[in-house]
Amino acid sequence: MRQVAKCEKCEKKDSENKSPVFVKAEIPAPVLPHSISTPSLVAQVMYQKFVMGLPFNRQEKDWFRMGLVLTRADMAFWIIRCSEEWLVPIYQKIHEQFITCEVLHMDETRIQ
Repeated sequence: MRQVAKCEKCEKKDSENKSPVFVKAEIPAPVLPHSISTPSLVAQVMYQKFVMGLPFNRQEKDWFRMGLVLTRADMAFWIIRCSEEWLVPIYQKIHEQFITCEVLHMDETRIQ
């Protein structure tokens, strides 16, 4: 989705421009090439799945009701690929720091 804005001052009678000036925002680059995955869309799918506990089949129906055809397979593929590309390197850096520590403190309370 691209934001488009019109300059109100540019179309006034005392302005040099006699026609409205429209400014278009850049289209966000897809997270994965040749897909409709934007950073915000992938983040929303991950949020619904892992924070809200919403299964892909229910997400698929919700997206369809909003006018977006987004399959369960696509969402699963996005999460796997984005995890491999973006989250695994972060995990590896954190792990490198952990193994250099002499003492680790942790809260092992289960999330229910």
